[in-house]
Amino acid sequence: MKIKLFLAPSLIVIIITLIIWTVYPAYTNGVDGVKEKYQKLGDRKRLMASLDERAGNVEKLVADLNSNASDNTVVFDYISQKKEDEKIIDNLDLLARDSSVSVVNISVSEIKRELISNAEISEASTPVLGTDSTVPVQSAIATKAEPDKLKVDFSVFGNYENIKILAEKVQKLKRFSKISGLEIKTQLKEDQGISESLLASMTLEFNYLKEPSMLTDGDIDNSIFSSGVFDKSIIEKIKNSRNISVNNVSPGQKGKTNPFLP
Repeated sequence: MKIKLFLAPSLIVIIITLIIWTVYPAYTNGVDGVKEKYQKLGDRKRLMASLDERAGNVEKLVADLNSNASDNTVVFDYISQKKEDEKIIDNLDLLARDSSVSVVNISVSEIKRELISNAEISEASTPVLGTDSTVPVQSAIATKAEPDKLKVDFSVFGNYENIKILAEKVQKLKRFSKISGLEIKTQLKEDQGISESLLASMTLEFNYLKEPSMLTDGDIDNSIFSSGVFDKSIIEKIKNSRNISVNNVSPGQKGKTNPFLP
């Protein structure tokens, strides 16, 4: 009887020891135990739910684009998808004629923007989700589409009032434009007197945004996919401030055959 009483506690100790040595490591070992696998499964479920939500929001965005074509036109006119530098020249020539000034020079060049190096991107990016290579990882920094810029050096000859009219028309072009520099000089007559006509040299900027061929890493974290709604407040601002169309100019609408002649 004494032996049986002694064996009972011993068996309990042995069982507890076996549990600690065998069962507990299988439950959690810090790497691939049952607990860790369960946590990874939870991570995957949360990721899938997030992706499903974003997929639904994408469908809402597509439906919005299809049902509001006129608003899309306003945006695409404002930020063109191509340089269309020949169209810019034709329209500036036409605006100069309508403003009763003579074109002295038009030149178009592309403004090169500084690109972030791969090393800087790598240092700034940290994983958001996933503890090993089997769990998808999204970059903490979503890529941002940056517009390219065209610089236009535009010089005209005319009186001050007409130069003001031309500058106002340029700022009302439906395509994004900005006067980043303006210089007005007086001109001398043959008798060395001051002419009423002035030489105005403008530096203009036009933006265009190339359509991305596909989504890149980090795009899924863009807030637009979380909300599923476009912020269209800018569209009304464009409509209210930009009312001069930038279209393909037909031969009959162009300025003078030689815009550089007075």
